[in-house]
Amino acid sequence: MIQLFLLTLINTHLWASTQAVYGEDNRKDVFAETNNLWVELSLSTAALIERKNIKIQGDIAIISAKSLGDMYRLCPGEKFSKQPTAANCSGTLVAPDRILTAAHCYDLPQKICKDYVWVFDYKATRTSDSSITVGLDKVYDCQDVIYKEMNLKQGIDQAVIKLNRPVLDRNFAKLKSRDNIKLNDPLVLIGHPSGLPTKIAGDAYILKLLKNSFVSNVDAFSVNSGSGVFNALDGQYVGILSSGRQDYDGHGTCTTTTKYNMVEGNETVVLPQNLEAFIN
Repeated sequence: MIQLFLLTLINTHLWASTQAVYGEDNRKDVFAETNNLWVELSLSTAALIERKNIKIQGDIAIISAKSLGDMYRLCPGEKFSKQPTAANCSGTLVAPDRILTAAHCYDLPQKICKDYVWVFDYKATRTSDSSITVGLDKVYDCQDVIYKEMNLKQGIDQAVIKLNRPVLDRNFAKLKSRDNIKLNDPLVLIGHPSGLPTKIAGDAYILKLLKNSFVSNVDAFSVNSGSGVFNALDGQYVGILSSGRQDYDGHGTCTTTTKYNMVEGNETVVLPQNLEAFIN
């Protein structure tokens, strides 16, 4: 039986196995995505990055880390192998100064707020990018963890982070009512699989609805923890990526992406609930 894992690599990638591809690998860099709605949604995505992986030069921040290929000893031909794995969790802007993410990303709230920052526009401009440069104004400190609730057995894993200042140069995600989320709804996942620059992954849907979460076949990987899952048609935010199947299979001296059939989807997405007081 395949074990479920939390989808984060906090503390130098200690939890390095989670999630997988269902059917075709639908992960795309933002520059390669042709769906304008999804590209717009990607602007609300932020990466939780350790300060030591960011070099400040004047008004720019240069983000670098071990490449995906080196991190997982990927076989030749695997996607995004040259890109950096700097992110340690993903999150989504849901109010001018609030990030919604998975609670397990803040297992040590004071340490995480001290040692990590939230970075917008951590995205590649070419497939071969080995580092990412963003404006220093895209880097935000965590001011406070204003809400955190986690009970993985009950499918609860959500946290609201207050940033040190409002984000004024982009729209924030709009949450979809729980009553309007249905079985087979089409989905798009936007976040930082394996710590990579922003990836957009569509062609997925809801397989099973539960009380506090749903099961889907989004193409998610470790560090997608906290990523926003959106309705692929109307762009509304429907859930927080929490856990899933194993990402990579080892074959001798290298590894390849684990692949499953679409109906084998086993990615847990938490339904954001009772958050009005924390994001409005």
